Amino acid sequence: MLDELVVYLQLARACKERMETPNAVRFLTIAGCCAWMLELHGISRLCGQQIAGFNPGHQAARFDHFGAALNDHDFQTLLSQLTKKYPPEVAADLARKYRLPVLPERSGFDSDLAYAAAAFGVDPEWVEEYFGDE
Repeated sequence: MLDELVVYLQLARACKERMETPNAVRFLTIAGCCAWMLELHGISRLCGQQIAGFNPGHQAARFDHFGAALNDHDFQTLLSQLTKKYPPEVAADLARKYRLPVLPERSGFDSDLAYAAAAFGVDPEWVEEYFGDE
């Protein structure tokens, strides 16, 4: 699931840079949930903060964190719709279409947090400082 998280984070970053806000929010939603399940809570909180910044009325913005959102039936429905539309294979195809850079293997990073942060273009220490992690 870590490799999938990295692709969704890269897609969210690319969509933000292209000013494709609705798509960025979709990928941030999936990434935030993946990060929460991987116990990368700082990355997950960063995704939630980004979503709330783009769309304060978004379902994810109603919750303090994705752990709580994942227990909500309406949010589960939204997540199911998004993951059906953008399963990992489709996300990987989009990453190739967008010509996103391929990150080095996970073994080239000190931690899963560093790997995920690199995919999103942020410093892992900044994530820990502002959003907490592990």
